[in-house]
Order: sequence, then C-alpha cells, then structure tokens
Amino acid sequence: MDNNSKIKSLEKIGEVLSPSRAEGGRIVLCHGTFDLLHPGHLRHLKEARELGDLLVVTITADRYVSKGPGRPAFNEQLRAESMAALVYVDYVCVVYEATGISAIEAVQPHLYVKGGEYREVGDDVTGNMLREKNAVEAGGGEIYYTGGITFSSSTLLNQHFSQFPQAVKDYLQKFKSVYGSRDVSEQIQSLEGLKVLVVGDTIIEEFCSVSSMGINSEDIANTACKYESIERFPGGAVEVANQIAAYVDGVTLLTGLGRGDPHEPMVRSKLAERITPAFFFFETAPTLVKRRFIDANHKKLFELYFYDADPVTPSLEDEICRWIAANAESFDAVIVPDYGNGFITEKIVEALANYAGFLAVNTQINAGNLGFHSINRYPRADYISLNGSEIRLAAHNNHASLQELAIKIGRDLKAGTFCINQDGEEVLLVDVDQATSTSAPSLSGSGNGQKSFSDSYFAIIALCLAKGGERELALFLAGAAQVLAGQESDSGFAGSVALHKFTTTLLK
Repeated sequence: MDNNSKIKSLEKIGEVLSPSRAEGGRIVLCHGTFDLLHPGHLRHLKEARELGDLLVVTITADRYVSKGPGRPAFNEQLRAESMAALVYVDYVCVVYEATGISAIEAVQPHLYVKGGEYREVGDDVTGNMLREKNAVEAGGGEIYYTGGITFSSSTLLNQHFSQFPQAVKDYLQKFKSVYGSRDVSEQIQSLEGLKVLVVGDTIIEEFCSVSSMGINSEDIANTACKYESIERFPGGAVEVANQIAAYVDGVTLLTGLGRGDPHEPMVRSKLAERITPAFFFFETAPTLVKRRFIDANHKKLFELYFYDADPVTPSLEDEICRWIAANAESFDAVIVPDYGNGFITEKIVEALANYAGFLAVNTQINAGNLGFHSINRYPRADYISLNGSEIRLAAHNNHASLQELAIKIGRDLKAGTFCINQDGEEVLLVDVDQATSTSAPSLSGSGNGQKSFSDSYFAIIALCLAKGGERELALFLAGAAQVLAGQESDSGFAGSVALHKFTTTLLK
C-alpha cells in the first residue's frame, strides 16, 4: 500500500474499516499530536499494533494544538505523512477538534491505546481523558495503557528547538526549579470560582485599511488614500472583561454606552456568556469610537476620536455611584482598566475606593488624556499596574528608578503589589510593603504596543492576587496568558484548559 493512501478522512474511516470489522478484526486506535516523532512514540505504536489487527492513528489538526506559539513544529500534513510511513500503522486521519472524541466515535475501536502517563485520569485537569474514556466505553471498547520508556515531544522541542531567547529560557529554568505543573494547575483552577466586577470605558475600536494614491495635486502637504476595508470590534473594558471571563465563572461589566447607540447590539453580541452587563447610558454623549487609519504594512497613519470628553451627567453619575455602593462589596475583585476617557469620574473613583474589597487599577496614558490622567486620582488600590511612562507621570520624576517610584506611589495609595510593565520586554512585580521584587521577561518577546498584552498581564495578576496566590506564580501565569491573548480566535480568548496546556508545555 502506498503510504499516502493510508491517509483517510475521518468521515470515510468507518467505511474503510467495515470489511475488517465484519470479519471479526480487532481495531486499535491511538490519538495525539505526534509533533516530533521519537523512540517513545515508535515503541508505543508498535505495542498498540500488536494488540489488534488494524491500527488507526488520528492526529490533532494544527489549529487545535494548544501548546503555544510555534507549535506544532510540523504541520498536520507532514505529521500525517510521518505516521503513514510507519509499517505498523494501517490508517491515519486528521481530527479537526481539540479532543479525540470524534475520532473514537468514527473509528469505534476495540482498544483505545494511550501512554502510561495518562493512566491517572483524575490528574487530567482538562477533563478530556475522562470524556474520551466514556466515549470509548459507550462504543463497547476498552482503554489500554502502554508501558516502557516515556519521552515528550514538548520536552525535546523545548530543549533542542526552542524559539525563546536565552533570557526566557533562563527564566523558565529557574521557575521550574521552584514550581511544577501541579502548582500552576492548582492556581489556574482556583481562579474559576471568583466573582469579578470590571469597571471602565467601552471603546469601539476601528481599523480602517487604506492604500496610498500619492501626493494630492491640490495640497502637497497631504497624501490621498484609497479606502480598502474596515474592521470593527468592542475594546476597552469589554475586551478586559472577555479575557477575565475565559478564566472565571462570573464577571459583571459596569460600563457606559451612548443611548440608542448603533454599536450596542455588536457590543452585546461580543460579550462572553459568563458576563453579566451592567450598562449605563449617556444622555447625550455617544459611545467612544477610536478610528485608526492603517496602511498595507499595518502602520498607523493617524487616528480619530469620536467622543464627548465628559459623557457622564451628574444624575447618571449619582446612579452609577449608588449601583457601586449597593453591589461592589459582593465581588471578590473589582478590576478597573481606567482609560481616562470620561466614564470614570472623580465621584465614581471615590465610590470604588470606598466600597470595593480587593481593588485593582490600571490608569493608561493615551492621546485623549496625555498629561492629566494618572493613578494619583485614586485614594487607594490593592494592586496597581502601570508602565514606565505612567509611573513617571504620576511621580513627576524622570530620574529615580521605576521600582523606587512604584514603592513610593504604592505606599501612598496603600497598595500591596505594584506591576511595572517595562516597554513589553520585562515585567517587574513589586512587593510594596517589603520593597522587594520579582521579574520575568515577556514570553512573547516585545509587546509591540498591543494593548491586549498589557491588559492581559494586568487582569491575570489581579485575579491571582485576589485569590491569595503567590506573586511568582501570578507573574508566570500572566506571561503565559499574554501569549494566548495574542492568539485570540473567532471563538474568543483562550481559557483555563488552553492556559493549563500551554503552561504544561512550557514546564516540560
């Protein structure tokens, strides 16, 4: 049989197996990523083949491999061809989902063979192994665990083909000497029961793609551009709430929208299922829209703001403050991404400081508030997250070290922890009381100015600290979540299962 002829679609594999099944043939199934084929795989597959008459190997399609950037190292076609080249593999299928359940249902194996490391089903925090076990037994099959030596593609790739710079490799090695996968998994699981309130501006982010048409003959100072397309999505506090909802069971979003605004249906449609909206409507102001014009190389040419700098009227302000007074104390964490665009007034700041239990604040500098928006507008916060420019603005100091300034600001605001994002390259987490810090390089390289990256660090560290987690664990998880935030898909932000899989990969 030609090797490539062994590769079948999952829809056809049942029909292909029918003759053998009718003759009483024993069908064996192995499923996995099989990214870097190694001796452990070969022994595992050889043993599986000896248990039956036909061996089917199914591999996870590229888009469903949750092992972080650069994985899988080999695409699904190459992985399928590698499997088909093995003499003891009869058929190969690519599975377009994250688990092996559809493969089990299509193949209906007599034996579903897994490596010995999967024997303890309870250790699988994703729950996928238990679901696969149930699917196998529902079809009348059994699970068999192979023995022998165990290798890991992830470990081999990390050791010999890592894409990380040396600083990240050194950081991960140091982290692994103190914490294991179980410590990380327990911290991730502990977040799920949190009840979180997110407060901040809703920002309609628009990216208008244009192509240059050259110099305008009537005005050589201006360049004419041709409109190509526009992409629109809700950002600001909506994006932060969606990221948090990927990791916790309950999120309430307190934000402002323009009354009768045409963007409201889109905002509601983009909210994760776990989010409960607490929308307050501006009487005359619109929902804030930021429209950025970008060229073919994604370089930002210029930006337009469609907004009212003072959207909250006194009566609406009182209504929001009453809501905070009645509800804020019931949340485990109140997380405030304050973009300084007018929704969070001085009275709302005072209400948050008075009624929030654990209060996390990030005051971001942007073109709409540069020079007059800083963390000093808050009388207190338990956790503060700022970049270098935001710290120096708040301290009015361009000379002292960022850690020194963060400790002073933190103590003034009675904060226990201060996160310093140093231009997306390194993050410093400061224990304000002890005047000590721990640092970590960005796992994704440079932040490249992408707001979702800093938002992700801010949000995940806030969740961990609200749950009483260790700062080192919080920093590691935030770095991993930052990478996943950069890989957001149409289905939303990656959640606890993806974070568990990625961190497990990092620690191998």
